[in-house]
Amino acid sequence: MTNELASYYSRILPLPFMTLEKLKIVQERLATIIGVGGLGTVSTEQLLSLGVGKLRIVDRDIIENHNLPRQKLFFIKDVGDAKVEVAKKFLTKRNPFAKIETLTESFDYSNSERILHGSDIIVDGLDNFQTRKVLNKTAYQLNIPWVFGGALGTSGNVMTITFRENTPCFNCFFDQIVDEGLPTCETAGVSSSILALVASIQVNEAIRILIEEKPLLEGKLLFVDLVDYQMEIINIEQRDDCSVCSENAELMVEEVSDEFSSEYCGKLTVVTLCERERFIVKPEKKPDVNFDKAQSFLERKFSGKKFGSYGYEFKYKDAEIFLMRTFVMSIKNPKSPENAVVLFKKVVELLQNA
Repeated sequence: MTNELASYYSRILPLPFMTLEKLKIVQERLATIIGVGGLGTVSTEQLLSLGVGKLRIVDRDIIENHNLPRQKLFFIKDVGDAKVEVAKKFLTKRNPFAKIETLTESFDYSNSERILHGSDIIVDGLDNFQTRKVLNKTAYQLNIPWVFGGALGTSGNVMTITFRENTPCFNCFFDQIVDEGLPTCETAGVSSSILALVASIQVNEAIRILIEEKPLLEGKLLFVDLVDYQMEIINIEQRDDCSVCSENAELMVEEVSDEFSSEYCGKLTVVTLCERERFIVKPEKKPDVNFDKAQSFLERKFSGKKFGSYGYEFKYKDAEIFLMRTFVMSIKNPKSPENAVVLFKKVVELLQNA
């Protein structure tokens, strides 16, 4: 470790859980953050500030103006840019010693093992239970600990999943929870204060794991509410019938999204985002369309906005569509997954015939 690096981290070395040797260990560890939103923007910065030397940050989204009050790595000038790329630029300016890898893609069963491979710890920055269940099962298969965090309104919860013997996994408690019908950040709002608190606790748990100390929330679920400063911790037991971590579990791939078919794109996976107004349509294979030519056509045909080589946003049949270079489409206001697929197919057909 260089003198410059030791000086940079000099204010964390006196902490009771940190020593120079432990800092050297943490510097070599890889933390993967899935989701760079209200939780992930806080946890990424704090992980670096506590000495983690390698980050892998994963998010498919672009920055929107309503993200700015609670997602602290972004500014007005960044609206429309990819979250992970802006986050990397910000974090690198703050910490030039860290190695930061970015992945601008969805997280699902098709790529979860590749994305998580090699991680020493995973920190949850997601906003739905479906994807967390994918994360939990893949992390179990790879034996990588992870820290769940959730926040809505003024309340939040945290749980640490290590997959050690006789400890519960995420599925042991949340297996019956589905996203349909639950309040969302759009309907219930979310306080930036609770996001910061939850993410800070997640980071504390992650650091304890990286320095090989027992996490305080292993086998426990923390509830906290800022309205009355109420805090409660409940014990969670491993379930004998858990479909993920029990001895009799069958490691089966579970479908967690709506699926449709397309003659030119294969299987279409549709993911509903937390606000229920935006849907992500992800084709199994790219259509036979040149993206650069398609983007030029859309610029001539529609009054939209170009986001460099990353994608193009435009309005089509009362829907707001963001077409990514991978031909993943983010569609706002289609009303249902079925309508999102109809719009996806119509846009692709339009581009094929252009």
